[in-house]
Amino acid sequence: MILNRLRLETHAQHEALDHHPLMVQLMSPTLSRTLYQHILGKFLGFYQPLEPLLARYTLWPSLGIDLTERRKTPWLLADLSHLQVPLAARPCAPQPDWIHDDAAALGTFYVMEGSTLGGQVIARHVARCLGLSRDQGLAFFSSYGEAVGTRWKETRAALVQFAEQTGEEDAMIEAARRTFEALSTWLDTEDTGLCNHALQGG
Repeated sequence: MILNRLRLETHAQHEALDHHPLMVQLMSPTLSRTLYQHILGKFLGFYQPLEPLLARYTLWPSLGIDLTERRKTPWLLADLSHLQVPLAARPCAPQPDWIHDDAAALGTFYVMEGSTLGGQVIARHVARCLGLSRDQGLAFFSSYGEAVGTRWKETRAALVQFAEQTGEEDAMIEAARRTFEALSTWLDTEDTGLCNHALQGG
């Protein structure tokens, strides 16, 4: 039930993100390296305040999730470093204000992990346009490589387990919606407010 509800009840927010101008331009056959670097920087600014917040919660081991290996910030830093983008002080999104309990943390995690599926399509496109590879500027969108399917199955199992144990489906869904909306808003935001800890990976 929770998996269907998440898919259906976040559909509008997911669609809005997929059709955001930056995401559309990312999939354009005329994608430039400059635009690609800008998009990576935006994702870095979004994930940097988000991942340490999720790590404060202790539910992950009980759900079979190793949060350390799921972190996206190191991949983004590696990509930007390969592309020779300065990392000392990157624009940073506002601290997430919708994550206040385990259910919200897991709903947010659903969005972050779901993005790795679409990332495989994006990675192939960027590789064709810019001649990059997983070890050379494409780590973020390549994510887990051949293990993407396995990681997603683990995520789905964790969502189901938590929902069955707690019944907090509504809170999970609301957090997932808020995460999609926050990312769309951040993509629209001028690059202000700096993550001065970028070189340390968040």
